[in-house]
Amino acid sequence: MTLLRAQDVTKRFGGVTALAGVSLGVEEGEVLGLIGPNGSGKTTFFNVVSGLVRPDSGSVTLDGQELTRLPPHRIARLGVARTFQISRPLAGLAVSENLLPSLHFGAERPREVRRRAGELLELVGLADKATWPAADLTTWELRRLELARALGVGRRLLLLDEIFAGLAPGDVDRTIELVRRIRDLTGVTVILIEHVMRATMALCDRVVVLAHGVVVTIGPPTDVVRHPEVLDVYLGTREVPDAEG
Repeated sequence: MTLLRAQDVTKRFGGVTALAGVSLGVEEGEVLGLIGPNGSGKTTFFNVVSGLVRPDSGSVTLDGQELTRLPPHRIARLGVARTFQISRPLAGLAVSENLLPSLHFGAERPREVRRRAGELLELVGLADKATWPAADLTTWELRRLELARALGVGRRLLLLDEIFAGLAPGDVDRTIELVRRIRDLTGVTVILIEHVMRATMALCDRVVVLAHGVVVTIGPPTDVVRHPEVLDVYLGTREVPDAEG
């Protein structure tokens, strides 16, 4: 079943066309990768889906409901959440307290919020650091906290913006397994923007390639990385990467 559908989405900023008639569908429970060179329109697409910007034309629907005229908080109420490239925790609060705003917003019953916070921290492997100040977390731990905070709202769709950036190779592998576990246990659908091709190849069911605001190709990762235009425009090489590098 198609959960999210974008149809002919166009967005211009002055004389720059960030998205030019983008159409794609995301199946329920899928992990969809969104890749492309800098300036290709990936973040603009996330901003349109989450309601931060309105497209000039086209539509985005979630399970048939139009999103493009809704404000961000209304879209979040429908179970859509995102992470950002730079983690900004509530540094002066404990790790568990960082989850409370999203859980309260996500319409948890007040008496169940702290129990749910504990469950999410257990899911992302931060239960032993629940009382730590968020400022004391490592980069990888902050990424896991971001995932937990997003899950407090995003019961249906998670938009993950470069969660692998800056991670050591071992942490990339552990994050791949974490996202898989989250998808398998919660059934949440995931769209991720990513430049770490090893993660994209290993994790995504399908990949969408954008260039200059246009969809170049959509398909399984092993097919996408062999597409001639992808090799030239995005990867900049005729060498085909694999899940190991």
